[in-house]
Amino acid sequence: MSHLETLDVSGSSGQCSIHTVKPDTFRSVPTINELDISACKVNYVHNGSFSFMKNLSILDVSFNICLRFDGLENVTIDLPFTSIKILKFNKIHKTFQMNTKILKQHLLHLNYTNLEELHGDSNRIQLIEEGTIQQLPASIRKLFVSDNEFSYGQYIFDFITTQIEFVNASFLFNSRRDKEREEKCDRPDESSCNKVFKPNYVFDETISRFSTAGRLLPLP
Repeated sequence: MSHLETLDVSGSSGQCSIHTVKPDTFRSVPTINELDISACKVNYVHNGSFSFMKNLSILDVSFNICLRFDGLENVTIDLPFTSIKILKFNKIHKTFQMNTKILKQHLLHLNYTNLEELHGDSNRIQLIEEGTIQQLPASIRKLFVSDNEFSYGQYIFDFITTQIEFVNASFLFNSRRDKEREEKCDRPDESSCNKVFKPNYVFDETISRFSTAGRLLPLP
């Protein structure tokens, strides 16, 4: 299959179980333009798994909920060696895990690509580290981040300096049913982005003047 251009092994349209993506997993199809490994129960991606795909322009790793953003970093590290235009990582985070924060290191390597579209729907994203948006390539035009949990932050102003023409951030704070079954991940969650966001507290001096016992109020 040395001349194959499109490979779709998605579990969305059939059965797929690729626990670990290694440098030799797709070595026999180096010429493909489009690769879809969505819903394939991917837990790990090794460095070098996509770097030999010089023609790869569309990559979909969506619905691999055990991959998470620390796993996505190992995907993006190879993309500067490809022809990537569209990257999809929708729902790579469990529905009922704590909200996530995208760090600069997760998307750093995309700065060295000609990426045009980025899809990150349904990942419970709450915050984006300052500077992350600004390090996206100048070629990016469309950003899909619907069904997330965004809070106010500096990253909102970072969008002003980009060339992005279209952003879909609809369905924020969408409700979920707890009857949804999700696969069990084989590895512990050690990603710095998947931490609990605890509210900060300050002592209310005004209240303490009228009460012997002060109480704590959350910062807005």
